[in-house]
Amino acid sequence: MIEQTKGDSVTETTPKLTFNERILGIEQATGTVELSAELIREYSKATGHPLPDPSIGTRLRAPIAMLNAFFSRDVESGSDVKLEGASVSLNAGRAVEFHEPLWEGDVLSRFAVLKEVFTKTGRSGTMAFEVWEILFKKRDGTVVARAKDSMVYRAPGPNASGPVRGSDGDG
Repeated sequence: MIEQTKGDSVTETTPKLTFNERILGIEQATGTVELSAELIREYSKATGHPLPDPSIGTRLRAPIAMLNAFFSRDVESGSDVKLEGASVSLNAGRAVEFHEPLWEGDVLSRFAVLKEVFTKTGRSGTMAFEVWEILFKKRDGTVVARAKDSMVYRAPGPNASGPVRGSDGDG
């Protein structure tokens, strides 16, 4: 813990945050996805998503939601976020933008960029957040989809010993 002092007394302790600063803002290739007719059909069958109408064209149109299965930030050089005392990590959310339709035969390159790492302190203690941007690009470099993907790491706080109770006493 980093102790902040005011005069001779310690006023607050903040868990130490470390991460791989060398990769901040660096685009890292994380693989390719080929949208084959078989993959589109398997996705539609597994999810119950209706198969696109083949009369629209000679190629199947891929359901936009299909890309959610491929949003990954498996990077060679990880962020290595460490918050002293953190015992819990979880997905803090994803926002996705789709820029154009996807078709059978499209080959997409996937990239991940660590955009920021920061801490917030609240009633439950200090939390560290890492925010990634995940990009899908066509061969010509056109971005067809972009996601903002966040993770949170939580250090035990003053209320970590038991469940949080509501003001009405239940729970």
